Amino acid sequence: MRGFEFEGKVGLITGANRGIGACFVDALMDAGASKVFACARKRDSLDWAVEKYGSRLVPLQLDVAEPSQIDEVISRVSDVDLLISNAGRGGSGSVHELDDAVVRKLFEVHVFGPRLLITGLLPGIIERQGGIILVQSTAALAMSRGGPMYSASKSAATFMGMGLREDLRKVGVKVSNVHPGFTNTDIIATYEIAKAEPPDVVNVALEGWANDEAHVFTDLYSQMVHEQVVAEMNELLFDPVVAGTDLIAEYRRRTES
Repeated sequence: MRGFEFEGKVGLITGANRGIGACFVDALMDAGASKVFACARKRDSLDWAVEKYGSRLVPLQLDVAEPSQIDEVISRVSDVDLLISNAGRGGSGSVHELDDAVVRKLFEVHVFGPRLLITGLLPGIIERQGGIILVQSTAALAMSRGGPMYSASKSAATFMGMGLREDLRKVGVKVSNVHPGFTNTDIIATYEIAKAEPPDVVNVALEGWANDEAHVFTDLYSQMVHEQVVAEMNELLFDPVVAGTDLIAEYRRRTES
């Protein structure tokens, strides 16, 4: 087993302006990156990173739901060792009531956009024997009680990552799906539950990728979901709401005792 090393290498991170994405920026820089392409929907939301890292940080405007912006990034970037697909969005609501535009956006952000970006940057990644990290969610493996279509999009993205891994391992490119659990970011800021800290999640994710792990479970809740998938798949398939409720209750018991 070896830890994460990135001296003199180049990274590209989507959703890099805050939360887990911003911590990926810091982690790559701390590990010695020569350059990081940091992508966000609003370029000026990356001013903090430019101020902190100077010319080593290249800010790029990128909404991964906009193919024209993806094409623009691909045209500007060729030398990438590690692509971190982190941009995401939430989407709560029932399958039949959720607005169609919201559902389509979930799949554009989590599946179709990342696929276009990966496809465009892949020749350079292969040439440099680099890799890809796809930041998913525990909801990809165990259905979100409040957002089943969010789970559907993250599950599709996870299987996409698995397919990439199988295709690319023969050419020396490492691909990992990363499944954070409850993490201390804006998206669940008001949810009263124990949360992992983003820098810790990122460090585990990068070490897992460096060690060529297919799926990386970054924190206690994430690891508990993995254990549930292994031991209780029948319950997850046939009564996912009860299974999820029971798991969260057990997580609260462990973290609040």
